[in-house]
Amino acid sequence: MRLFAGLALLFASCSRPESGFQQLKDKALTVQLMPMDAAQSKDSLVSFRLRLIPEKSLSISSEQKQQLLFRMDSCFFLSGKTGKTFPLFIQPVPTGSDKSFDYIVAFDSVGANTDSLKMVYADRYLTNQTYFFKDNLQRSK
Repeated sequence: MRLFAGLALLFASCSRPESGFQQLKDKALTVQLMPMDAAQSKDSLVSFRLRLIPEKSLSISSEQKQQLLFRMDSCFFLSGKTGKTFPLFIQPVPTGSDKSFDYIVAFDSVGANTDSLKMVYADRYLTNQTYFFKDNLQRSK
């Protein structure tokens, strides 16, 4: 029964292509970005789901895991013509897996024209690299 429920969830999650999905990958880390649609995000916020997937070869200490859960406040931001816009909040999403780190990141939509903004992830705890989502951000409809 448990296996059936897991398979049903897997097929349901793969049933439609996700609009706006973007992924960046290097030899140590995969960063995935998905704009949240209006049904998942309050109208006054521009929200995104982000997932960090470290490569298996990357050794992660318990201190790094703590930092990835509780010290991500300035690692994500939007970059635009007027500079950086930091999120109103970053919520770690517990998934029960130690293979990835998931977040909901929300920005104030007042004055945030997502057509001219780029999402940036400045990693401080795993690779010390900065990841730029080069495509303009589009909110799912």
